Amino acid sequence: MKTFFIIFILFGTTILFSCSQEKVNNSNETKVAALDTLIKAKEISIGKKIYEDNCVTCHGTDGKKKLDEAKDLSISVLNLKESIKIISSTQTIGALVHSPRFTVDLSEEDIKEVAQYIITFRK
Repeated sequence: MKTFFIIFILFGTTILFSCSQEKVNNSNETKVAALDTLIKAKEISIGKKIYEDNCVTCHGTDGKKKLDEAKDLSISVLNLKESIKIISSTQTIGALVHSPRFTVDLSEEDIKEVAQYIITFRK
């Protein structure tokens, strides 16, 4: 009976330890996910600021303005890499020439953040 009781206690302790480890792992995963969300929110806010300073005149606050034949960004199907390429340079798109009218030079990171922000306009 004593042996049974010892085995029962060891088994119970093992189960409790396993459960507490699972909770720690889930807690860490939750913290990592929250941090990742915070970083993305910060990047979007930087991209939003740059967009509002440089793009809103032609594309509008929601990407739908289309002033001077600017594209409706809310229906864009470009991936992030393609968006970055267009934002980065003057390019011919069909018969139109896309010529950004930026008031400042943007870094590669700034351009990436603007492209990520633009993606949020999609339905």
